[in-house]
Amino acid sequence: MVLADSEFRHELESDIEPFRALLLGLFFISVGAGIDFGLILREPVLILAIVTGLIAIKAAALFAVARLLNKPAPDAALIALALAQGGEFGFVLFNFAAAGRVIPQDIANLMIAATALSMAVTPLLMIAGARLASLLSKQDDRPEPERFETDTPHVLIAGFGRFGQIVHRLLVANGFRTSILEHNADQVELVRTFNQKANYGDASRTELLRIAGAEQAKLLVIAVDNQDKAIEIAENAKKHFPHLKILARAYDRRHAYELLRREVDELERETFEGGLRLGSKALKSLGFRAHQAERAAGLFRRHDERQFIEMFEHWSIDNFDAYRVATVARQSMIEEALRRDLIEHGQQAPDEGWDTGTLDAENARRSGGADHG
Repeated sequence: MVLADSEFRHELESDIEPFRALLLGLFFISVGAGIDFGLILREPVLILAIVTGLIAIKAAALFAVARLLNKPAPDAALIALALAQGGEFGFVLFNFAAAGRVIPQDIANLMIAATALSMAVTPLLMIAGARLASLLSKQDDRPEPERFETDTPHVLIAGFGRFGQIVHRLLVANGFRTSILEHNADQVELVRTFNQKANYGDASRTELLRIAGAEQAKLLVIAVDNQDKAIEIAENAKKHFPHLKILARAYDRRHAYELLRREVDELERETFEGGLRLGSKALKSLGFRAHQAERAAGLFRRHDERQFIEMFEHWSIDNFDAYRVATVARQSMIEEALRRDLIEHGQQAPDEGWDTGTLDAENARRSGGADHG
């Protein structure tokens, strides 16, 4: 527990893995051996009442919590019934309480038997939860996922937030038809108030992609803001619609590498270009001419993209330490190469019309004393 969040985490997990399943199996065998089945036969009505009460109270509490967390009613019902049974920790707790004489042993045996039976009916609870969720879905007032445009789209856009809307507007302005899937019902209703057409649905579902026009479209733009969902959509689309060229929004460099592993065709790190543009404006504010600032930003983009591709071969979510070490080792090399390119292109000196004595001194120091203005 002490080392769980340290750099030794992955090594510890690999060392413990062979023993975890063995110990877990031993735990359940010992618990099963301790259940008094004779008690179940002697007190079936009482134990059935305890099991029913446990499931009912726990399901009601879980449903209320899920709704407070803004889960849709169908999802809340499924969660509530899936988790309504007793947990294996109850076996330990009741035995510990009986050993400490907090409760009598016969009461502990009764609770252990009821907990075991509640766990045994979990498959039935899952079936009931799925059926209840289906019934609640029919009564739900969320937009129907089948409301799609009849025109054959050129492009599918998964996600219609601030990122997806910009892509959509640019494509439409240039005469291309789009079909939009947005999983957030509130966002769908909001964009419809602005006379924008968005369809409610989860783009990771194969059938919805097909209804949206995936078989006829040329491109799929993944613009959702959920990293795991973006990866799921890319995997599913690559598997069922291999003709689609996939362009994806990446949250950061790690997410970008995971998308590349799913063989997306193009990707864009969502804050990279914005940060680069603001950096270019900062250079202008510090005395660089417009063309100097633009050229500096272009050189930085080229070096960063080169490093991004070169470091992909070192990326592994299961061995992040190796990637980190490789990145640190190459970082100084990349920075030095970028600095040389900037000096060769005369990018280290601001506009002479500015009062920038401090900047000039710093630039002279970096370039070995030579004036490259």
